[in-house]
Amino acid sequence: CPDREAGSVAMTTPTQLLLLMVLCGPCLHGLGSFLPDGAHGQSAAADAPQLAKTGRNNGDGPVGIGDTTVAAPMSLDAVVQQLLHQLRTEMAAEDQRNRAEIEQLQTEMAAKEQSIGQLQTDLQQLQAEVTTKDQRIQALEQRDYVERCESGVMRSDVLPSGNGSRYNYRTANFTREFRTTPVVTIGLSFVDHIPTHIRVEVVVTSTSTTSLTVRFRTWLESRLYRAGVYWMACA
Repeated sequence: CPDREAGSVAMTTPTQLLLLMVLCGPCLHGLGSFLPDGAHGQSAAADAPQLAKTGRNNGDGPVGIGDTTVAAPMSLDAVVQQLLHQLRTEMAAEDQRNRAEIEQLQTEMAAKEQSIGQLQTDLQQLQAEVTTKDQRIQALEQRDYVERCESGVMRSDVLPSGNGSRYNYRTANFTREFRTTPVVTIGLSFVDHIPTHIRVEVVVTSTSTTSLTVRFRTWLESRLYRAGVYWMACA
């Protein structure tokens, strides 16, 4: 137990004071000034006869000894109850602070979960857009498209005279090979004939990635000396 003559003991927390009360219960009658808020225990009761002679004790508040005023005595149970009440108050305040912190953390977690949910929704939308674009790219890659076109002019040789069908074939070579077989379009550019019945036919008979062939034809008694066509190939 602390020495009575050592002066007052600094109690930093109610827990420390309560521990002191439990350990030093047998010697509390000598603590006097060590108890907080005027709780002097049995030491003040020992001075009661002398205080009664002064006529200044009212039975409830502090009593005086000469010019010195001391607090009314408190029992050990009262001091313990007071400390327990203070401990309960501090624990309740601490519990309230902890609950407030928990609620704040829960609010922050809910906000973060909501943000994560929004990010997941945005990610799914982006993935859907990427899938759609990939499908469109594949469709474009599989679709036929025109890379380039090439055109020219060709003329037939003199067709022989006589009756019946007569033919003449001409071939045009492309300047460079197409990646696929091109689509060819032709049209007459001129016809040289005897002014009787005009009978002339031009037909594309074959097409490849490197060339095309056109057939010139006349028939019956028609006299076709020469004919020309425009052609265009695209692929």
